[in-house]
Amino acid sequence: MRVNKGLLSVIAVATVASLGGLTTTATAATKKVTTTYSSQSHALIIRGQTSRHAKLVLNYQGKPVATSTVKAGKFTITQPFQGYGTFKLVDGSQVLATIPAKRYAAPRVIVISAEQTAKGIHYTVANASHTTLTITQNGRYLKTIKATRPRTNLFLSNAQLKHGSHGLRITQRVPNKKTSPAVKLPVLKANIKQVTNF
Repeated sequence: MRVNKGLLSVIAVATVASLGGLTTTATAATKKVTTTYSSQSHALIIRGQTSRHAKLVLNYQGKPVATSTVKAGKFTITQPFQGYGTFKLVDGSQVLATIPAKRYAAPRVIVISAEQTAKGIHYTVANASHTTLTITQNGRYLKTIKATRPRTNLFLSNAQLKHGSHGLRITQRVPNKKTSPAVKLPVLKANIKQVTNF
């Protein structure tokens, strides 16, 4: 049996083009997905455009938490939540968008150094520019600092500290983002000048 080589070439090109078209459609189906965080309602707000006409499902940490019907190619989902898990926007088995915590929450503060003196504790931390740093001790508010540079020096006097350096935590907050996860500040030895680098 003779096979026309030209016909085979046409079929092969058509098959590759068809597969390529499917890939392109899946990639371009959803675009311009934006996320913001509302500190008033403690909710993630997701907006986007899609060529799909299905009901979208929002999963949080692997479990469905919300649905949204696409109208005129657009969708909006407002979902209150707790924690710092990953969201996934899906249409059936197709993942349209993955939203990790770094997209909706401020980054963790990084402790560069800590030093305890006779008057109190000095900290140097790396933070986001134009952020609000908050320090608590065992859940009790101690101090808020508005920082404008990516490195900040902090001081806590002995009068502010109820239990030495135990139970101290620091967070940061930037506009339109969830407050960062709390970072535990190191426990330092009393009345001893000690510098700890991280």
